[in-house]
Amino acid sequence: MLIFVRIDSSSDQPLPVEIAEEWTTDTLKLYLQKMTHYEVAAQTLYLDGEQLEDGPLSDTGLEEESLLLLVTKVYKIQLSAGYKTFCAQYGTKMVCWGEYNIVESNVKKVVISERTVTVLSNTNDLVIHNKGPLSMDGSCLSHIEKIFGLNTATLAIGNGGMMIFPSDVALLPVIEIKESIKSITTISGSCPAAAVLLDNNNVITCGSPMFGGNPSPKVAKLLKSNTIKEVSSTGSAFAALTYQGDIFSWGMAGLGGDLNADSLISENNLKFRSIQGTYAAFAAVSVCGNILTWGSEEYGSVCGTGGIIKKNEDTVFEKVFSTHGAFCALDRTGQITVWGQAQYGGSVPHEMKDDLHSIIDVAPSYGAFTALRSDGHAFVWGSSYYGGDSSSVASRLTSGITSVVGNKRGFAAVKQTGELLSWGMPGIDASCKKLQPAFSSMLDYEPGNTLCD
Repeated sequence: MLIFVRIDSSSDQPLPVEIAEEWTTDTLKLYLQKMTHYEVAAQTLYLDGEQLEDGPLSDTGLEEESLLLLVTKVYKIQLSAGYKTFCAQYGTKMVCWGEYNIVESNVKKVVISERTVTVLSNTNDLVIHNKGPLSMDGSCLSHIEKIFGLNTATLAIGNGGMMIFPSDVALLPVIEIKESIKSITTISGSCPAAAVLLDNNNVITCGSPMFGGNPSPKVAKLLKSNTIKEVSSTGSAFAALTYQGDIFSWGMAGLGGDLNADSLISENNLKFRSIQGTYAAFAAVSVCGNILTWGSEEYGSVCGTGGIIKKNEDTVFEKVFSTHGAFCALDRTGQITVWGQAQYGGSVPHEMKDDLHSIIDVAPSYGAFTALRSDGHAFVWGSSYYGGDSSSVASRLTSGITSVVGNKRGFAAVKQTGELLSWGMPGIDASCKKLQPAFSSMLDYEPGNTLCD
């Protein structure tokens, strides 16, 4: 008998399930767990608002094409990425592949930086994977509470204070911060800088004064207003979004640090909800669905220090994504708009344009984009050097993709079957396939299976 199951009142299409006569409610729950890769803490089935009691499904009043609701506390497969490494985490278990090949259990959080992969365990200990000399002394810290990525390093916070490893001299002032840290946004390179968002919604800066480490008195006052929601960066400037929807920037003028659009914002009554940056330009999505850009026109700003992007009066943009030199905006109808340098994903191939509809998510790498359509088909474009060439896995991207992430050199995706995919830098797909058996054993499920035991 064919029935349908909607999970947690999600907006996704209900999952069709062909059940056998002998199935019980526990059999159905186990099947759903394996099909969706949920690690379940608790789950309850409902039919027409009434909870299904444990026992044979044949005793529950189910009919052909009945719609069930599954309410559950779950873990899902979580993909993350950093520099040249990918991570797939399922509950407390994870695998990493790429520059680092790692299998770990008892995992609370993973941070991938350019020089390390740091794992915070459920017992609040650190496991540090590093291929070069590691300058650190962990004896000063115990009971690690938080870890943050700093591009080339990791910051750990524990009972003994804070520690950066490998040592990054330019950002060492971060460890003098006494307040609780919410997030850290960094600018790397020869003149590194950092903007540290605190739990009290203030921001502390350090590092290169030229790139935002020492903002003007006007900006410094705004950063201490207890109103900062998030901070973004280009390669040489920072931008902040407040809880009131206001935005401001600081750092290198002409490269994102000089938002001079007060009159434009005022005239259009703009309030904002998110900001993204390329190497030298910012794009902010307004509450009403416009996008404001500023910074370098070469890197995606429209009309220099203040340009609004809008296809037409009916277009409402919801999210914007960025590579090194291009932006991709997703609107409410699932259409995308790209601009910036073609070599970094700022131009969609003509033969692909008609397929880019019903898009639900976009993942950027350093120089390419992958768009995920609602039917599980993923579309890739941009620089082949940064993952824009997906020919090695093209046949596996046409259906069943549930999530995609990008890093410096490429992309990783996971399918409904639990199969992991990677493309971009040389050898990444082979590295991914090597870790697949270990990941499948974590799911207790072999890719390709569609029935529970």
